[in-house]
Amino acid sequence: MSDPLAAFERFFMAHYDDLVVMATHMVAGDVHQAEELVADAFVQALKGWHRIDNPRTYLVAVIARKAIKRSRRLRARRPKLARVWATERTVTGSDPAAVVERQEDYVRVMEALAELPGRQRTIAVLCWCEGWPQKDIAAEIGIAPSTVGQHLARAQAKMRRAFGERGQELNLFADLGKERA
Repeated sequence: MSDPLAAFERFFMAHYDDLVVMATHMVAGDVHQAEELVADAFVQALKGWHRIDNPRTYLVAVIARKAIKRSRRLRARRPKLARVWATERTVTGSDPAAVVERQEDYVRVMEALAELPGRQRTIAVLCWCEGWPQKDIAAEIGIAPSTVGQHLARAQAKMRRAFGERGQELNLFADLGKERA
């Protein structure tokens, strides 16, 4: 029989960073808010650790609900995107200009995400970055699947307007989902 606290600690060490990345997208680039959301979710998970079948799914759902609640409270205050997680990470490539362009594109995506309403942004991150099906997002957030689809369509339209034709070639959301693999 394994020690539940040791299992929790192993899970925490293995998944904390990628959950912070996901939460950072949900709160439009505010790393400190993201870390707080993830920490709160882990505290909540620890309390019922022995009852959780799929810890990552559970934590993502908790973080998403908390991000939506927080965005409602902080709607009037937009976080400054002066320092985004993406600009701090290492981007590989042999062409320095391409690396800089990639970082700038990522910052533009984060700024465009910041313009989305909190629920729309959270749903977009769950779908585009985490690969969640719309029905699962709907179940976890407590809304109809058709409402999830409406939020995604609106978010996609806003992102298209923000990026125009360049948005088609960026496809940064597909790349974001692969980073945690």
